[in-house]
Amino acid sequence: MSTPISERIAAVVVSRLEGITESNGYSFDVSEVVRPDRHGEQPRYKHLSIIVDQSKARNDAIDIPGNPPGVGFDITFNLHLICRDGGSETQARAINDEEMQAEVVRAVTLGLSDWYTMGGYAVNSEFGSPELFTQTDGEVAGSKYPLIVTYRVSEYDHTVQR
Repeated sequence: MSTPISERIAAVVVSRLEGITESNGYSFDVSEVVRPDRHGEQPRYKHLSIIVDQSKARNDAIDIPGNPPGVGFDITFNLHLICRDGGSETQARAINDEEMQAEVVRAVTLGLSDWYTMGGYAVNSEFGSPELFTQTDGEVAGSKYPLIVTYRVSEYDHTVQR
């Protein structure tokens, strides 16, 4: 069984985010990078964690003719950046939203001129506008930072890149 292109792109995004560690030159260690399970269960929030939630929509502006035709999609990875205070001096230090967003951009782009191809699977990638959030109980704070990846696959087989 082949892996769909959308899943290959997700693996690249998660792998790059998992590289956020002090030993790799970043200003903090991300505690975890997780994706909701197939039942839609959200994982528990941890300090300095990144929840990768995704949605997919057709992008017919990049469709191409052929046999089979290539059909375009935009996949939005909503990166939920949890950066609440660790709670005590023995827990991780607080990271502000701007610092966490900057390190996420640095990790996803890797300083590569072709970072937006996500390892050669995408036509384009771009970050959207971040939105700050705080839950009413004050337990979770951070931001949602969308990463929109545009790619094209065969109309008949979404494991084949076009």
